[in-house]
Amino acid sequence: MCDNEEMAAALVRRAQMGEITAFAALVRRFQDRAVAYGASILGDFALAEDAAQEAFLEAYQCLPALREPAAFAGWLRKIVFKQCDRLTRGKHVRTLPIEAATDVAAPQPGPAEIAESRQRQARVREAVQSLPPGERAAVTLFYMGTYSQREVAEFLGVPASTVKNRLHSARARLKERMMAMLEDDLREARPSKDDAFVARVQENITLSLAALEAGESEILPGDTQPNYHLVASLIVWAIARGASEIHIVPDGERVAIRFDVGGVLEEAVALPKSLQQPVSDRIKTMAYIPGTEQPMCRRRGQQEGLLPVLHKETRYDMPVSCIPTDHGEKIVVRILRVDPAPD
Repeated sequence: MCDNEEMAAALVRRAQMGEITAFAALVRRFQDRAVAYGASILGDFALAEDAAQEAFLEAYQCLPALREPAAFAGWLRKIVFKQCDRLTRGKHVRTLPIEAATDVAAPQPGPAEIAESRQRQARVREAVQSLPPGERAAVTLFYMGTYSQREVAEFLGVPASTVKNRLHSARARLKERMMAMLEDDLREARPSKDDAFVARVQENITLSLAALEAGESEILPGDTQPNYHLVASLIVWAIARGASEIHIVPDGERVAIRFDVGGVLEEAVALPKSLQQPVSDRIKTMAYIPGTEQPMCRRRGQQEGLLPVLHKETRYDMPVSCIPTDHGEKIVVRILRVDPAPD
């Protein structure tokens, strides 16, 4: 076992003992691999980030069951694949990148530059998707991060010679100029370029732990509702607090989560501004328009929907309002009474 593998195994053992900082270190170490592998399957980096987020949360919850810490990489790959499979089997919409929720410092690129960049990215990603699955996974993993062929092979569970052959074959299929653009595109898409991805995983874990302490509610996941853990935890938390509504409100450089308890808005938690769009999108994807069964995310502007929630094996459709503001979407979820008293 090489030093990198020994270090990863040591982090796994510490995380299994409940050390959250050790798990955060694992996320930093494997985030690019998880997103790259997801992108090779889904062909969409935003959806790949969603799948990777869910995979890391599941990995955290199931980590004590992993008997061999050295097998973490391959174990995580299987979880990512499962999350991607759930997305591809269900109907889903293409999502905007996380960066769309953050302010862009001036000077901003003009319309022509933006259009040219998007066209270039589309050509690159179409070229990658045209590769056979094995070559696509090897190329995406190798060029997104700074991983060696051995590390890519470890994650994919194949010999290093297989990765070498797949990379050689992929380079032969793609033109030299396309390979240069591919490398630039994948490096720019890697989550490790900042701390946002790790922060979102930590937020999900924190809220999920709160959910375990608070009650037994969960969003009905199904196959068409990805990334329900964060929102589910908010619902559980609100029910435990006796809140009548959840307000998710853009507030300067953060997103304020407030509970209406007896007509008084209490601040529950403040999330980073980078989570504003993802949280809104998650709720709008899970909620549906009454009478149409279509998710709210397929419509724009002010709208009303219903969010299905399962509490102790009983389904409740919680009303949701989406209200556009100058600073982003305000989401209000009305908490229906659960465990109704018998007649």
